Amino acid sequence: MTSLRPSEGLTSTTQKNTPFSPHRARIAALLIGLLAIGMAIPIALGGRDALTLITTLRIGDIFTLLAIMVVVWHLNLLKLRILMSGKLVNLGYWRMARIYMAAEFVSKTTPAGSGAPVAAIALLAPHNVSASTCIAIFCVVGCMDAIVLIFYIGIFALTGLSGILGGSAVTSVLLLALVMACAIFATYLLISRHKLLITVADAMLRILTVGPSKRRTAHKALISLHRAIKKITKLPPWRLAISWAACLLYWILYLSTLYLSILLIGGQISWTDAGFIQIIAMGVGHLLMIPGGIGGSEITSAVLLTPLLGAAISGSAILIWRFLMLYLYLIVGGLSMLSLIASPSKPAKAP
Repeated sequence: MTSLRPSEGLTSTTQKNTPFSPHRARIAALLIGLLAIGMAIPIALGGRDALTLITTLRIGDIFTLLAIMVVVWHLNLLKLRILMSGKLVNLGYWRMARIYMAAEFVSKTTPAGSGAPVAAIALLAPHNVSASTCIAIFCVVGCMDAIVLIFYIGIFALTGLSGILGGSAVTSVLLLALVMACAIFATYLLISRHKLLITVADAMLRILTVGPSKRRTAHKALISLHRAIKKITKLPPWRLAISWAACLLYWILYLSTLYLSILLIGGQISWTDAGFIQIIAMGVGHLLMIPGGIGGSEITSAVLLTPLLGAAISGSAILIWRFLMLYLYLIVGGLSMLSLIASPSKPAKAP
């Protein structure tokens, strides 16, 4: 039998534990490639004219766009802090802001933002926030956002924009509205009809031939989630009113980013048209299950904007808009993630 030298054992262990494993390197290369494709689409659409239009932005315009994004982040953070009232231990505002941006970073680098709940659970665990509470907050926040967007889509339908933008756009929006309606219905079941939901989930798990022990684990998880959501919905009415106001302001500003991007480079479009196109582009990006909606959002917005504004203005506006909606999140969220890794919080004792 051959013996393993200590240096060889150390080398093999180091190779296994290195953070730059081939698997992670491939994922990083894929993300970088997707980001490059996302930037190439609007540049190919508008050419040099699109880049020239971006250089016409004044410093004041750039600071205005960045300030709007900072307000958007803090409105969402305010909504989350209100819903998590009484559940935070040893967690100040600025540390929670870094956790929020780190979760957004993970959201933009995973398909349809699926990694955000996992990241939030891991980052909030040292502050005595359970996994069921995190998932419950995601469900409630998602339901609030879906209600606002469905209301917004209803306004567009009443204004007759479906006839302007064509049948394919209407199909995309209806599909997005259907997905959001399903999310609202699922949250409703968790709040008031959790026994029915558990029965349906058990039947589905039986069809998938899941074992009894795993089914019991799923039942316990659903019950914990139901209790966490019930606690959130029993918050004082004034807290819920503030969270709804923050949600509405958040979406008004969020859906104004494409409109402002067009306006600041000399384009002319109504706020409702720009917001509608932004919703469609966001929905397509999510439905394609590509990290950050890269490619799908750019192509969709280009197809809808070019007949209205021309190639140069459309390409320039998409570049600015996607920087605000994706690249800025990656920059600030990545720095927030690094700062959290550099200064990990100590586990807090439950009160």
